[in-house]
Amino acid sequence: MIWMSDNSPKWIAVAVAWAMSSLAILLGPSANAAEESIPATEIPVQALPAAQGGKAEAMMRLADMYLNGRTVPRDPGRAFTLYNQAALSGSHTAALQVGDMLARGQGVPKDLERGLKVIQDIAEAGDARALLALGDLYSEGSASPMRPEAAISSYLAAAKLGNTVAMIRLGDIYRAGRFSRPERKQAAVYYRMASEAGNPFGTLALGRLLVEGRVGKAGTPTEGMTLLAAAEKAGMDSAAGAIAESYFYGYGVRQNTAHAVGILDQAMARGNIDAALRMVAAYRDGKANGRSRLVKRSSVKARKLLDGLSARLSEAEMAYQQFLMDASITRTQKLGDLYARLGAFSEPDRQRLVRDLRRTNPNLLVFAAQVRLKELDVYQGKPTGQLNGRTSRALRQHCRKTAVPYFCSLGPMSGNSTEILSYAF
Repeated sequence: MIWMSDNSPKWIAVAVAWAMSSLAILLGPSANAAEESIPATEIPVQALPAAQGGKAEAMMRLADMYLNGRTVPRDPGRAFTLYNQAALSGSHTAALQVGDMLARGQGVPKDLERGLKVIQDIAEAGDARALLALGDLYSEGSASPMRPEAAISSYLAAAKLGNTVAMIRLGDIYRAGRFSRPERKQAAVYYRMASEAGNPFGTLALGRLLVEGRVGKAGTPTEGMTLLAAAEKAGMDSAAGAIAESYFYGYGVRQNTAHAVGILDQAMARGNIDAALRMVAAYRDGKANGRSRLVKRSSVKARKLLDGLSARLSEAEMAYQQFLMDASITRTQKLGDLYARLGAFSEPDRQRLVRDLRRTNPNLLVFAAQVRLKELDVYQGKPTGQLNGRTSRALRQHCRKTAVPYFCSLGPMSGNSTEILSYAF
């Protein structure tokens, strides 16, 4: 056992941070928007007595709240203590949190070797969640440089144990070309495995992949639309958004912007938060297909929609959406003020925001990159928000330090490079 005693430093982590961020990218703007609504003043009072009594589940629930700032102010140090106490009481889930935080240095001194040892010990006992956590650490390039073979090996071992999330991770790797050129046929194989094993996210991912085509005999756009409809019928809110995207861009169906908006409007009328946030994003950022404008930017319409959602979003998600709204209208001279607000968000939300800024405010994304890379001694210029040659070189240099060459080959502001950059925040 490596867990820290009460007289030793204590460590925390979120073993599924990358998992949640990748699902957010896959499923759209509200992958974690709708949360259980419990008054902030009640949760700690309800959870703390049980936590003090040594119940690991209650300690972890309270730790999650303090770590992510959900309903209580963020306090990673306090969450750190609670996770470690839960691990000492025998919780393997808490132990994975401990190992993951050690490896990432998330709010505490980084100790990659020790963190990996914690997770590897659990994985060797046949724990699929630990294998999944190892795959995440090896594949994202934030805690250490990417290790493609180790990542795929860990995910395959977890998938062999029936872990459908690992199957989806493998699909994501091959679809995005995380380690080499995209292999969409292979992505379809793993998404289908997850779908047939009963994971609705696998069904949704496979449907989205198939409607875009270019998978050979692995499936057809027509099958993709059928899968998306099945995912919607199964109660997945994000499926309606995926169907609407098909009509926005003509994936598997004839392009029809009005019909796409109508799908989202109907979903919103049914109370679908994901659909509502997609419309907020469409009005906030605009929507285009090449040179064709699909949805005209309108901060007024976006703000009105968001205000209507305020009672249904968690405090953290509302703050997230408000940040993006402010970013969409922020002028260059105010970039520093907005960047300073990033520190108030949890690490997963900061990373998600950086990725979203690529669409919402590219200048703020460049400014954030310049500030952060300067802190890492990669960029030496003045933060301006303008993508100049020095900034491009710094972005490429940072990407190449943590990712495989192909992932960094699509340009300094590509989706791949922005994802790698986000892990620095």
